Amino acid sequence: MSSRLPIGLAALVATVASGLAWSPDSGAAGGGARAAADGSVELVECNRGRRAADRSALFRGEMRRIAGAAGMRMRFALAERVGRGPWRAVQAPGLDSWRVARPGVALFAYRQRVAALAPGTGYRATVVFQWLDAAGAPIARQTARSATCRQGGALPELTVRRVAVDAGPTDDTARYRVVVVNRGRAPAAGVGVELSVDGAAVDTLTVGRLPARARRRVTFFGPRCLEELSVDVDPDGRIREHHKRDNLRVFGCDGRVRP
Repeated sequence: MSSRLPIGLAALVATVASGLAWSPDSGAAGGGARAAADGSVELVECNRGRRAADRSALFRGEMRRIAGAAGMRMRFALAERVGRGPWRAVQAPGLDSWRVARPGVALFAYRQRVAALAPGTGYRATVVFQWLDAAGAPIARQTARSATCRQGGALPELTVRRVAVDAGPTDDTARYRVVVVNRGRAPAAGVGVELSVDGAAVDTLTVGRLPARARRRVTFFGPRCLEELSVDVDPDGRIREHHKRDNLRVFGCDGRVRP
């Protein structure tokens, strides 16, 4: 599943460093056609820095002509891993386009740079290689994955510390005091906190800023709990965190955590 451009990555840019092609008589290794599909991708540069403009990665894909192929092409895709989260596809301008070799070359290489990388995140490229017949139809295909470019930097880590449940202004309502904590080493801004009671969403409130290692109390008024309640921090998944395993927590009506 492709991810939307998350906060901190909205300026991610893919740029072309160069497209390179060698003809059979240029002295490139393996000047003739090969029998088996042969494509590879490597991480050439991984640049880190405090400014977004300083953080970039350069990937290089390479493929060699095979017997029966009249053309070659490759396509780059980028994936990111925020903190300890899962790998997810990232969309960026300039990616997901076929890069086509000039006719008759024996070796085709292409370098793809991505810039404005986010801190606390790893990036890797996957390249699809295709060998084409004279009509432009694929006759062979291969996929290769690069090493990871890891960007240093702290991230927030949001969770719910506890919920206190008290009587509300009427017999059928309750007051829910939710303590949200940031256990990470970076601040978070615009933190959404969603309360659900007995499976129905009650409201979503926003904490404007939550510094690193800090906590905030958010108070909801809603229907009296009969079975269970849950609190989801950052329910829209907008904030880049170390992980999101404990963003959603379930409690009994007495405020005790449920497994």
